[in-house]
This record gives sequence, C-alpha cells and structure tokens, in this order.
Amino acid sequence: MQHIGNKRWITTGVAGLLMASTTFLALPVYATPSIDDQLNVTSPDTTVLSPKDSQAIAATRGKGIPTGGGACLAAGSTASITTPPPFLKLPFRERDGAHSLWDSEGWYTSPDELSIDNETNGDLHGANDLELTRQADHGYGMPIVAATSGRAYYSYQYISGSWTDPATGKTHQVGWGAGLVAEVRSAQDQPGNPGWVTQYIHLSKVAPGIPYLQATSVNDPNDPSHPDWYPAGLIQDDNTLWNAGVPVKQGQIIGYQGDTGIGFDWKDNFNPVTGKVLPRNRVAEKAWDPPQLHFQLYQGRINGAKQNIIDPFGWYAQVCPGELRWTDLGTNPYTPIPGKVRAAPQGSVFMADGHGDLLYAAK
Repeated sequence: MQHIGNKRWITTGVAGLLMASTTFLALPVYATPSIDDQLNVTSPDTTVLSPKDSQAIAATRGKGIPTGGGACLAAGSTASITTPPPFLKLPFRERDGAHSLWDSEGWYTSPDELSIDNETNGDLHGANDLELTRQADHGYGMPIVAATSGRAYYSYQYISGSWTDPATGKTHQVGWGAGLVAEVRSAQDQPGNPGWVTQYIHLSKVAPGIPYLQATSVNDPNDPSHPDWYPAGLIQDDNTLWNAGVPVKQGQIIGYQGDTGIGFDWKDNFNPVTGKVLPRNRVAEKAWDPPQLHFQLYQGRINGAKQNIIDPFGWYAQVCPGELRWTDLGTNPYTPIPGKVRAAPQGSVFMADGHGDLLYAAK
C-alpha cells in the first residue's frame, strides 16, 4: 500500500468534466486518480516528462502507435505497438446516445479538474469518461452494452480520500474508486498476443448472469466501520479471468450507467458477498461527478499491471503520464458537441459507417 499525501494505493491521473446540472454538487473543480492506475497495482508514481519529450508525445496524436509494456514514449523513440483493426462499437444504445453522448474526459486530464487530487495539468487519464448529457440525470440507470463480444465478469473498488474546499476550509471525504467495474475480454490470450480487454467503470448495477469476482476489504483508518474495497478478483492471470467470465455478444447489456465509487461524504452501500451496491438516496447523497461510464481498452496484464493501454478513438498514442502542452488542452477532439462522437483518421479501433460516423453496439 502506498501513501502519497492524503491518497492511498496508486494515485495518478484524474477523471470527469462536469457538465452543467443542478442535480450534482456545484464543486468548483473535481478530480480522481486514474482508474487505470488504481487497478494497475504495480504501476509507478506519476512521471513528469521534459518539454522536449512532451512535444514528442503530442506529435504522436492520431498515429495509433502507443508504446507498450509500461514504457513512456521518449523523444526520438521508435517503439510501437500495432493497434488492432477496428472491432469496437460505442457501448450504448444508439437511441440513448445519438444526441447526448459526450466524452467529458479523454486521454488527458482537463485543466479544470486538478484541485481535489492536487493533479498536474496534462496528467494521463488514459481512458474516456462517457456521459449522456441530454438525458435526464445524465442517463443514470440507462443500459451499458458490450463494445465487443467476449467473456465478461466484474468486481468492486472503493478508495477513500479527502478534499478541503478552498472556499470554506471544510474537509470532505471523497471516493476515488471504480465502484462496480466490469470487463469484457475479447479473446483468449495466445502466446505473445494477449487478448484485448474493455473495462466499464462506475456502473450503478451489473446485468444478471455476469459473475462477481471477489473484492477484499481494506481498512479505512478514518472510517473503520466502513472499509475500502480492493478488486482482488480482477488481479489474476488472463487465462483465469477468461475462464471465469461468461460469453457476451457485442451489444448485449452488461450493466447500467451510474456513479458508484465516487462518493462525497458517503460511501456506496456495497455487499461483498453478493457483489451488489444497494440503492441510495441520490438527492441527499450526491456524487462529486455526474453519472458516467469510464471506458478503457488495454491488452492483458503482466503481474497485475495493464499492458498496452491505448486511446481507442486514436486521437492520442501516449500511454504513460507526462506533461501536455497548454495549447493542446483547449479542444475536445472526441465530441465537439453532444452526440457527435469522432475518431481520428488513423489509429481508431471503433467501427464506422460509410460516412465516418461511429457505430453503436445496439439500437
């Protein structure tokens, strides 16, 4: 267990750009450690790259050539990983996302999300936070579907942290965990060619029939009667996870949009025996970020550490933490407007129609 400031376990990166809504807390800024790093139990602390390396990283955008094995892309590096041919579809029903889907936090952290976790501008997020901004309650409870066929399973994670509101001086308990987190492994590992894995985080509940892999309790010294939870069931070898999962088809419902894992002066009512989170009063107990799907693609694990995490939309190729130039943070390449989800001309693993519009996994 690592202790970094007021954070525990692995803590680098942030997630989630809050769209205007009266349903949620009006925090000036909000942040959480990257879920990749939280579940990547052997990853190092944040690495800050030189300006020269940062420029080299930015230059890889859209080329679909991330480095692998946990190494950062340095200036002049020729290391590359071949991205697979397009095989993913957007993990929502088209009728839910066509005019609402918004990527609120892409490959890099947003500059307005740095306060709660004391993050550095440009830290790696390494995933995509997908919200349904024009649906009631940001689509809370709407179906999440498998972006690809494969085998599915799930576990649970909660990490307690603290944040002091600079306006009031009051310190709050905040959740930095994945909550209910499902994975779909697209193929069984072959020697030298691990199967790609899609990860679905912050679910409000998981679809019936998908097996729960045990989470283990971790003492929270500030709240001993309500422990944190570690998703030990996910940190197993790839073949064990493949065998533990159940077959799912692309477009099949695997869970529902939610906000588990990101409490604000409360914790999820998680039952470690059943693997379920009981409903809460969401009016009285608001999360610090709106309902969202934290979506990530990676290629297997080695000793528990995720390998070859890539931007599935192809806009960025970097895999390791570093500083991004300020001039690159002013635009959203993924969704210029809600419902218009875009992929890069090269490097995307999402399927598209003849007009270049990304396909949804279900109607």
